Amino acid sequence: DLNTRSALVDSLRPDAFLSLHHNSNAALDRDLNETQTYYPAGRNGADLDLARAIHTHLVRNLGIQPAKILAGNFSVLRHAPLDVPSVLGEPSMLSNPLVEAKLVTAEKMELEAQAYFLGLLDFFTAGQPSFQDIQHFADGRTRLNFVPDVWSLPSASGLDPTSIAITWSGQPLPYSLGADGNSILVQRPLGAGQLQVTAKNLVGRLVTSLTTHAQQPIPVSVVSLAWIAIQESDETTAPRSLVSWTATDPWSPEEFPDTPIWAGFCAAESVATHLENVIDLPGEMQHPGGDKSIFNTPTVHSHGERALVISGRRTKLRPGYSWVRLNPDIPNAANWVDRLWSVDSPLEDANIPPPATQSFIPVHADHPLWLERPGYHPVVRQADGMLHDDITWRAVLPALQGRTIVIDPAGGGPDHQGHAPMGTPGRELNLRLAERLASLLRGAGAIPVLTRSNADWVPKEHKVLLTNRAQGDLFLTIARSNSATTSRLSHHHGSTNGERWAQLTAQALSESGYSLPPAGPSYAYLLRHTAPPALLCELPMPTTSVAETVARSPVAQQANALALFRAIVAYFSEPPGSSLPAGWNPFSFMARHRTAVPHSRDLVQVRVDGNWLWLPPVDGAPKAILPPTSGTRTLEIRTADQWWVMTADLEADTIHPLLYGRGDRVMTAEESAAPQHEVLHDQPVVE
Repeated sequence: DLNTRSALVDSLRPDAFLSLHHNSNAALDRDLNETQTYYPAGRNGADLDLARAIHTHLVRNLGIQPAKILAGNFSVLRHAPLDVPSVLGEPSMLSNPLVEAKLVTAEKMELEAQAYFLGLLDFFTAGQPSFQDIQHFADGRTRLNFVPDVWSLPSASGLDPTSIAITWSGQPLPYSLGADGNSILVQRPLGAGQLQVTAKNLVGRLVTSLTTHAQQPIPVSVVSLAWIAIQESDETTAPRSLVSWTATDPWSPEEFPDTPIWAGFCAAESVATHLENVIDLPGEMQHPGGDKSIFNTPTVHSHGERALVISGRRTKLRPGYSWVRLNPDIPNAANWVDRLWSVDSPLEDANIPPPATQSFIPVHADHPLWLERPGYHPVVRQADGMLHDDITWRAVLPALQGRTIVIDPAGGGPDHQGHAPMGTPGRELNLRLAERLASLLRGAGAIPVLTRSNADWVPKEHKVLLTNRAQGDLFLTIARSNSATTSRLSHHHGSTNGERWAQLTAQALSESGYSLPPAGPSYAYLLRHTAPPALLCELPMPTTSVAETVARSPVAQQANALALFRAIVAYFSEPPGSSLPAGWNPFSFMARHRTAVPHSRDLVQVRVDGNWLWLPPVDGAPKAILPPTSGTRTLEIRTADQWWVMTADLEADTIHPLLYGRGDRVMTAEESAAPQHEVLHDQPVVE
């Protein structure tokens, strides 16, 4: 009975659920044969991963075509628990007499059983990552620890930084990735909300999605205006306080901002006067006579059916901390993250929540510093006891700052953009590539806009209007070509800028390992009707199971995204008529510095300049080449259990270690910070 099967799975909560079938067709067509592997409709995480793993081996062992991975709504899939990856297999059709005759033989049964077994093996070998040890702190922070499966491959350890998505009640929420690469810290906004987190590990396995509720709702009849004055603890000089205020359920955004606003330094004794000057209360709520006592004790002001509660706190930084100003003369100067955060608050009163956005940071002279923000070089400082009043961010690629790039992953809905031999639709490959390109652009300070974020179909007219609303500077469609080996690039007739962009992209794809793709004019709808320069990039569709596996890998997707990214960088930073500048290949650089850098076979990932992900190469994948930047680059180099932060001087061809750690702990120089690997003098570097 179907209900009994579902009840059994629900009670056992197994690590996986397989429903084994052999198919037929309603017309009893004796010539029809097909392999179909189903996963629960709408569950595109571990369920789809398990379906792919099993489907791959069913195709290889049985050799039946066509072969498809499909979303199914069968009863046993529909009622499978959300935390149990579930698959229903239909590897062949009994309505075909030849197939039926083969399937009764022990040899064919063994091949089919082995396919399921090997699929399970592949699935579990890639790990079943999840978020565990969720901690909510009194100051409003939430820490999420990522735990990979104990059986996972070393290459799967750690989060893929480009895959992390965090929302608070549906709105994107800034986060800080921990130094260990396996934890995330978020600052929860005031009020009630729902925290949702999704991410993948470095082999593309979706981390168990997390949804949690935190904090109680604030009554709509009350507006709370809270201020904090945080004083430096050094009493040898004139004490300074940094003042902020936060409003919840505001009367209007102009009257009470709904995020903390830092009013800057002021003398500790002038906090009340300072607040009175900067907080502009509605006319009916002005305190009679300007009595400053309203800033010292909570007071309530009535206004119709609502009330305003004003309250304040004073506290100090812990000894040894000082305020450091993060250069505010750039857009969104407060959009930074601290990679060396601690569960200990730098404030004496740990129950006071630190501001969610700020242009100041408390820094300890004897603690290392590691700050990152999109579009700018990281600020990394060893514990040297030296402090400055200001920290200036240095843009990585100034030409891309503020540029809006619309990325259109072709396909969606019934438009599959073709299928690879093991069933991967081209529309999915397009979307994964678009997501990685968007991450690279975001890390350069640009504004990426995707026309779709799931498998749904979006009309072309909507894409045109979206580009208009976003005021896009470029429009890129990523599609799949019918050719197995050649890419194709198209631009609108007469578009000089589109033609130049196509030529730069052709060079970048060629240097990554593709045959030089042809570029030419086209009257395609999106090329004609999008306002900015537009480009249609059609990449080869995998035609073998090996090529499909490579194309699905994060390594190949990241390398392809880097090629498209290099062309966009050159489009904005190089004068018309220029060729694509020579790129920078981290593989070659690290191979020349083997005594300072782990061997490539031990690497899990490298983050460049705090923004761009570089993954070690695998056979069959394109070369991962980064755009050139002047001066030095900051490398975060990670193995399965260690990490280093180093600066690479490209002109001098030298590398200098800054930080070394294990997990979240920064190790000292005496703890053997440098990796020990011999230099292979007699062997050429193979890229």
